[in-house]
Amino acid sequence: MTGATPAARFAHLESSLRPYQQEGVAYALANQRILLADAMGLGKTLQALVAVETAGAYPCVVVCPAAVKLGWQREVGKWVPWRTVQVLDAGRDKLKRADITVLNPELLPAHLDDLRAPPPRSLILDEAHFFKNPNSQRSENALALSRGVPLRLALTGTPIKNRREDLVHQLRILDQLEPVLSVFKGLLPHWWKPSMGPLAEAHVLRVLTALDRKTLNDRLRAVCMVRRTKEEVAPDLPPLERTRVEVVAGHLKAYHQKEQAMMAWARKWQEKFGETAAKAEALAPAMTLEFRAHLTALRREAALAKLAFVKDWVEPLVESGERVVFFVYHKDVANQLAAALPGRVAVLTGDLPHKQRRSVLDALDQYDFLVATMDSTGYGVDGIQLHASHVAFVELDWTPTKHEQCEGRLHRIGQTEHVNSWYFVATNTLDRVMMDVLEAKWADIQGVVDGRGEDDSAFLLAILKKVLAPAAAPKPQP
Repeated sequence: MTGATPAARFAHLESSLRPYQQEGVAYALANQRILLADAMGLGKTLQALVAVETAGAYPCVVVCPAAVKLGWQREVGKWVPWRTVQVLDAGRDKLKRADITVLNPELLPAHLDDLRAPPPRSLILDEAHFFKNPNSQRSENALALSRGVPLRLALTGTPIKNRREDLVHQLRILDQLEPVLSVFKGLLPHWWKPSMGPLAEAHVLRVLTALDRKTLNDRLRAVCMVRRTKEEVAPDLPPLERTRVEVVAGHLKAYHQKEQAMMAWARKWQEKFGETAAKAEALAPAMTLEFRAHLTALRREAALAKLAFVKDWVEPLVESGERVVFFVYHKDVANQLAAALPGRVAVLTGDLPHKQRRSVLDALDQYDFLVATMDSTGYGVDGIQLHASHVAFVELDWTPTKHEQCEGRLHRIGQTEHVNSWYFVATNTLDRVMMDVLEAKWADIQGVVDGRGEDDSAFLLAILKKVLAPAAAPKPQP
């Protein structure tokens, strides 16, 4: 519609939205401060821009990860090109008058006062789960920026990355925490009695723990959350099938050395705390950091021990012309996997500059495989679904939603093939424990966000119990 007026072009844009996207825009305009939690690939950016344009809520501030700032600039130019946009790249950049200002959270301290003089009429927080920690500077700045903004849109396909409390500060930024929980005032014992004033911080986690998944999901949807899955709104999208591949790994000497070091560490904690070491209150911050370091070392060694199996497993796919996208956690594992694979390999790591990342993705047709670290494609990357339908995890992440996010790079609108997601699990290693706990934890996250499943324990605590159980058991006598 080149040459048409902005009003005519916007009317055409509105009419071209899918029905569920029209519903998302209507929900945003009706509720004003919302968590737009559609699954990856369903057009959250487009819905946000149309909601802001419909409301005429300018100036608008978009706070997003640095890697996706240029992506937002492109989306504005694509969908609402009559609007002016500025992208801030440094703290010293001068703030200009523009309809839409895009910046990453790290630049908020330098620009917060200017952005609030006067306050914007709309605020978009992209990848809102990055603002889950109330004690981080980015979360404090986002909360300060949000005050008094009429239209607030928090966008994330994974509002709960690891546990329910991830929701708390996202809801505070939206000023929706108390509205979500207010109907339970005085109904559950020992917290937030009718005689009390506003909801106290100490009570929040109690109610989040006490509520069953469906009840919490219903409250979120009633007050501020819109969530659609691909199965619900894209029936023409090919299915996604997850397969757990048990691997008898070889060359585990280095793995067993790391395992013995972790068991020695666990026994020290067991002796110090006794049975309480398996309880959440004993999981001190120092212990958590040490435990994560041990687990990280173990999963790296387990991944390296699987490479020979992965090479043999993938050869038939290469011969049949299939492409595979591999995900790992460690950069050195990515490089060693790339060297082992039988074909042409592109490597994508989190420290690769955005323009180089884009050039790798644009040339994927020249490669048989893409090996990517999980921190490289969580956001700001699209188009992989046009090149491959197999995704394989050689390493596991702490949070199940990270796997979903990686799968979402292939299983999204534009994909025409059945998507196969492969999880390589090395037997007799930490992999099996992690996979069992991840599957249970995934059920809890889906239960709260999608309204299904049963409750389960926290990830680290569950693994810690499994580690300490054998550590405390007496050794058999020779």
